[in-house]
Amino acid sequence: MIVVAVVSVLLYCIGAIVALRLMPTAGRGTAWSWIAAALSLAAVTHVGLLGAHMLGVWTMPTNMAANLSVLADLGVAACFLVGIRALGPVVAATRRMEREMRQLLESAPTAMYLTDSEDRIRLVNAGAVTLFEYSRDALVGMDAVELVGEESREVYRAARTSFLNQPRPRVIGREDPFECRRQAGGCFPAEVSLSALDTGAGSYTINAIRDLTASRDAHAALEESEAVAKSLLNDVLDSSSVGISIITARHRVAWVNSSYESYFGVSRAEIVGYDCRRLVTERIRYMMENPMAFGEKVLAAYESGADIAHFECHILPEPGRRELWLDHWSQPIRSGYYAGGRIEHYTDITERKRADERIHLLARVARQMQIGLIIYRLENDEDPTSLRVASVNPEAEKLLSITAEESLGKRITEVFPKLEERGIPKLFAEVVRSGEVYAEDKFEYGDDNVDENIWSFKAFPLPDRCVGCVFERVTDQVRSEDLVKHLVAGASVSGDEFFHSIVAYLARSLDLDYAFVGEVTEDGQRIRTIAGYVDGKFSDNIEYELAGSPCEQVVTGGACVHASGVQARFPKDELLTEIQAESYIASPLWDSEGKVIGLINGLGRRPLANPSLGKTVLEIFASRASAELEARGVRG
Repeated sequence: MIVVAVVSVLLYCIGAIVALRLMPTAGRGTAWSWIAAALSLAAVTHVGLLGAHMLGVWTMPTNMAANLSVLADLGVAACFLVGIRALGPVVAATRRMEREMRQLLESAPTAMYLTDSEDRIRLVNAGAVTLFEYSRDALVGMDAVELVGEESREVYRAARTSFLNQPRPRVIGREDPFECRRQAGGCFPAEVSLSALDTGAGSYTINAIRDLTASRDAHAALEESEAVAKSLLNDVLDSSSVGISIITARHRVAWVNSSYESYFGVSRAEIVGYDCRRLVTERIRYMMENPMAFGEKVLAAYESGADIAHFECHILPEPGRRELWLDHWSQPIRSGYYAGGRIEHYTDITERKRADERIHLLARVARQMQIGLIIYRLENDEDPTSLRVASVNPEAEKLLSITAEESLGKRITEVFPKLEERGIPKLFAEVVRSGEVYAEDKFEYGDDNVDENIWSFKAFPLPDRCVGCVFERVTDQVRSEDLVKHLVAGASVSGDEFFHSIVAYLARSLDLDYAFVGEVTEDGQRIRTIAGYVDGKFSDNIEYELAGSPCEQVVTGGACVHASGVQARFPKDELLTEIQAESYIASPLWDSEGKVIGLINGLGRRPLANPSLGKTVLEIFASRASAELEARGVRG
């Protein structure tokens, strides 16, 4: 009996102590206070009864003691019932708070988990599951230190111990390198923010983890960018032969390179931070041939923020200062650290100006020449198309139907686009490099702006990386030579063979699509061809009506040339429309009595390039063709 009572007293005492420990956090009048009261009452009652019985202080019948014990147990039961009833809202509130905490964690944009006082994970959000690559079940209950990289665990333990002693928000990994670990074992740089959470049912720690991989990469990229920018300024731009200055939005000199210092006799240390307007007005402009004009142009660019300022300036020579021609080019800085400021470039063009003077002297001589002359300057040895037009004489303008104003400064391929496919830029560049003359006697060329012709030219080297090209049009001479050769060759043939030879030559020499020799039919109303050449091939003979055609004009009125628009002049001639004729040339053929017995003609789908040459060719062929046609009739 005594042993049972002692054990009961011990159990009641332990329960009361636990309830009293929980009561301060739960508050008075709560379930835990009622349970503590019940257990305390039971313990006191049983201790009293046990003590009185053992010491003999109070003797009573056994049934009375049992009744008192029963009454005490009933009081305990009543207190327990009240405590258990009050415990229901506590449990519900605890569950509600847990749901709200889960929702809060899940809605967080970063990876988060909740740890207890033993640093074991109790709640995790989806972000943590994704970041650490563990399942939610695997994370819950895990020691949080397992998510920390091996080399960072001592730092983590020290920081957590400090946090538990003084639970103020802090960040691990902000100053010193810190790594977290994924399930697969890979580590990543991270920051862990610690915050205390007191729920009433216990103290927890909110852990928010931020993956620093992207920010570290961005920081590394920024450092690399800064290094590149520094190298660009100090290693590249500073060694440039172009003078460069950077001006801030407040008109202060931010930086100049070595070439700028050399051109204007200033030092970087002296002028950086100086007002650029004062620098121009007090010092730099007085070096120029025209100080006022230079100052006005530069200051206007500063004040107006003009998009681009571009002009040439001339630094006059003085003791200790050499003569320079500079090309000024500047524009606003639109973005970046110096946004609103301006960048200036000064390019040394002294050698080019001196070369221009020599070229202009040569050009003055060339203006008196009766042949075309164009001078080119090679700007890049590796690029033959970098040949640019430096001078054009009046005869060249007339021969090529170009103007010096439109051509100067342009690349050779911009002025004469088809020269590159013929290899001429490479040949001219080789003349510059080798110093040897190159010539061609018969060079056929034409493009959208230059009429197709045969040219004779000679390219010769000039100082300052220039090449001169003298040329003349030799189309008429070459065609005349070819005509004489053809007549000599045709002297040995006659009849149909002769007619076939002249229609082929007529088409080829005048760039025609059709050429025919025909005879007038017996009724005088039609033409019957005896030789034809169409689109580069001999064709079958045909007959066609004279009425309404240009051939009728030839038979009745003599030779004619329509260099263009022949369809519009003879709208009733359906054959002209069918073959899309644009040009027409023809001459009648006579017998010995002066009667027209036939004709020789040619048609083209394009305008006739050289009408005078065509007329000459027909006149030469007409005499021999007339004799052959009359002889053919006699033979027939």
